[in-house]
Amino acid sequence: MHRTEIHGSHRKMRPQKGTGRARLGTKQSPTIKGGGKAHGPKPRDFSIKLPRKMYDLAFRTALSYRYRRRELVVVENTLEVQWRKTRHVQRIMHRHKWGKEDKRTLFITQEKRPKFWGGIASIPHHGRALVVEDVDVKDLLESGRVVIEKDALNTLLAERGYSTA
Repeated sequence: MHRTEIHGSHRKMRPQKGTGRARLGTKQSPTIKGGGKAHGPKPRDFSIKLPRKMYDLAFRTALSYRYRRRELVVVENTLEVQWRKTRHVQRIMHRHKWGKEDKRTLFITQEKRPKFWGGIASIPHHGRALVVEDVDVKDLLESGRVVIEKDALNTLLAERGYSTA
């Protein structure tokens, strides 16, 4: 914390002269125990606010990039499994060549699917699941393959200014 953020009075601790001891200012001084830090870290926000149209374009570009590379898989039915077991989800991922061997997979669902999310939670190195509202452009570009429900894709495109017919 900086010296102005330390609790206490700002009055001079003792007189400037006459005591035979060193000059002292306030309790917050960095030279005193419990005082502030002279050049301490300050949390700063380096985020950049992008215009909406530019962000939408980046989103659509990321989706089309995955589609062109055949890394965008659209699932007709919901991404729900019968059992909440990791091995069951692993078998499905292995059968479709999703997961660690073929890069990490991002699963995007319309809403949280408890059984599927419970199965994939313990294998984060193979993939991860997100609800459509939590997806960002960075998520689409970081993962190796994107598996998305059809309803979730329609929601994403509708939010980004594309009509879904």
